[in-house]
Amino acid sequence: MIITKLMGGLGNQLFQYSAGKQLAYNQNAELKFDVSFFSNIGKSTPRDYKLSCFNIVDKIADKHDFREVLGAEWFRPIKRRLWKMGIDLFGWNYFIDQETGFQAEIPKLKKPAVLHGYWQNELYFSNIRSVLLDEIVLKNSLITSKLRNKITDIQDVESVAVHVRRGDYNESIFHICPLQYYLQAIKLLKRKYSNAHFFVFSDDIEWCKKNFTAEKFGNFVDYVTGFKDYEDLWLMSRCKHQIIANSSFSWWAAWLNPNPQKSVIAPKQWFKDEIRNSFHTLPEEWIIL
Repeated sequence: MIITKLMGGLGNQLFQYSAGKQLAYNQNAELKFDVSFFSNIGKSTPRDYKLSCFNIVDKIADKHDFREVLGAEWFRPIKRRLWKMGIDLFGWNYFIDQETGFQAEIPKLKKPAVLHGYWQNELYFSNIRSVLLDEIVLKNSLITSKLRNKITDIQDVESVAVHVRRGDYNESIFHICPLQYYLQAIKLLKRKYSNAHFFVFSDDIEWCKKNFTAEKFGNFVDYVTGFKDYEDLWLMSRCKHQIIANSSFSWWAAWLNPNPQKSVIAPKQWFKDEIRNSFHTLPEEWIIL
């Protein structure tokens, strides 16, 4: 059995699910979710379990599952102390994302495990891309006529999703993409696709309307008052190309885009901490600005 801890927003949950899915797939094991994060967060962090909107098998781990993977609860602190000392006599099955780059040993694990972290690197799940593209699909029951009409608008043109994230960053950690980044990316794609149509997705749509002219942007999609977050993600992924923010949300929209000729533009700087930023990697075929 593999248990993956889910936490954060929709994009983070997709990374955590996918890392656990490949590990379970490799071992022909069952995958279950630790969703305790969502019952323990404060009101200042409005995060909910989101994966039920996709066609995945979502099984929630209980105390019996943790006992099966980690052993008796009273024994776990002893194992943890020994493990921190570099002693692993009994085998430790709890693996934490060190956030110092890709941990190559994780996809190679051959035993039951609990994964705790963000796992924001496609190398944790790139071997099962086709599986994930089949599973991370919005449920038919959630595709409303409004959403279907917008999908049609997107698929009828040379569509480019532009994701601008501004309002919910921890600014002491994350770099906020400047206007110049978007203007440069737009210019590049307009040269590449003369008939490009830009669809802007943002948590600050008024800022976008003030800073992007109507001639370049005729489609502003406001998920705060219009579509739900999972609808926004799905719409962005249905566009033929993407200009993403330093956001796991728009990262997934680009990664889930099935267009084999897609162009994805991503920012070079994701974090303010240059050391942490150096550990962050993006798919090699994406254009980095």
